[in-house]
Amino acid sequence: MYKKQGPDEFVRFYVGDEDLEGAISRFEKAGGNLIQRFDVPGMITGALMHDPENNVVGIIKIPSQNSPSRSRSSSRKKRPTKKSRSSHKRKR
Repeated sequence: MYKKQGPDEFVRFYVGDEDLEGAISRFEKAGGNLIQRFDVPGMITGALMHDPENNVVGIIKIPSQNSPSRSRSSSRKKRPTKKSRSSHKRKR
């Protein structure tokens, strides 16, 4: 954890975790405490925490690798693939 050098100095950063509740629990076990949870429906869910030095740390829930919302192929139309020249027969 970062040690403050003065009373007006602060650090704020955000980390992502697939398991938001687990991340909050681990953070609390390490000496941090929950400031507030937040949710922007359809966009982002997370929490703001204080670390033992009173710095604010944000934790953002990220979709799992297997989540449909994480998959690019589910949200994009498939483009036709270009055939290689060797697969085309030339007319003479």
